Amino acid sequence: MYFQNELRLVIAISTFLYYTQQVCSLTCVEINDAGKGAKFSPDDLQTLSRLSPSEIEPCLVLLGIEILDYNQASSAWRALTKVYGSASDIPEEKLRLLGWVISGIPPVDFQNISLTDVDTIAAFGQFRNLSAQQLAALRDNIFSFWSTKSEEDLTSFDLMNLRQVVCALNASAISNIHPQSYRDAAHELATVRNCPQDIITALANLAVNEAAFGNPMTWNSNKVSAVGCVIAGLPDVKMIPAEAMQGITPDIVYCLPQKTTQEMTPDQLEEFSAESAKAMSSSSAPRAERLTQTHDIFKQFPGKSQNNTNNSSASSFFNSRVHNTLMFAASHLIFKINTN
Repeated sequence: MYFQNELRLVIAISTFLYYTQQVCSLTCVEINDAGKGAKFSPDDLQTLSRLSPSEIEPCLVLLGIEILDYNQASSAWRALTKVYGSASDIPEEKLRLLGWVISGIPPVDFQNISLTDVDTIAAFGQFRNLSAQQLAALRDNIFSFWSTKSEEDLTSFDLMNLRQVVCALNASAISNIHPQSYRDAAHELATVRNCPQDIITALANLAVNEAAFGNPMTWNSNKVSAVGCVIAGLPDVKMIPAEAMQGITPDIVYCLPQKTTQEMTPDQLEEFSAESAKAMSSSSAPRAERLTQTHDIFKQFPGKSQNNTNNSSASSFFNSRVHNTLMFAASHLIFKINTN
């Protein structure tokens, strides 16, 4: 009798704990209602490990549809590996849906996932703020599937799929890529972020080849738009005609190093669209850094406090729509910094 009572108690406690876990577990219904996984804490996202594949798949897209911090992404990824059994067991068609969850994949798991389909490679080639170690592991896995292809053999199609992974390639190998292949893929590489300078310089050397876009002094806005942030690898960005800077888009502004914008002439900056000018003060850099960058750019421009003999040129600049936009963006940024 005593044993039976003990057994009933154990069963009751186990049942209670089981249903408590189910109640406390995050579900796809909650993620779908929230519209994104970013609204949940790392601890919440970790509880997704209690779901089955069929239960979690309806919300895979929303799980990483918006930026996750590393802890959120890491928790979501660990949960997925438990749901499916291991990193290598997650189907490729599901990997392609992960979005910002990719940013939480550890290097060792990048080496174990399946990347046999170019669509999966293209999904992983999007910017997800991966570390150098993560990108290197991803690169090694891709080329293990492309065993017959070296970096020098990359076609424009390959480059368009790799995108951000190009930042983990060897600069000397990039120099051997055919300039025409780069040219045909340039639009996809125009907004790569946080690339090492030697990689950007190698890409810029391809860009100025006559088989690609030729001498930067002859570029127009379409060519600048295609080359994008790779202009940061040019020996002198001032050689680009001012009017060609109309090709600078907000996405390009976000990936341009501060050093490059500081080297531009006032005439070049004046050609930025209003949207691109606003992007200068709303980039992903920390607020104080954005303010410093905007202030440093303003210091290049002629003003009433400077001895500028070309008054008509100064007046024309200060009446430009870009300058007014920059001034508004800067004052708005200062207000936000002071109030936060």
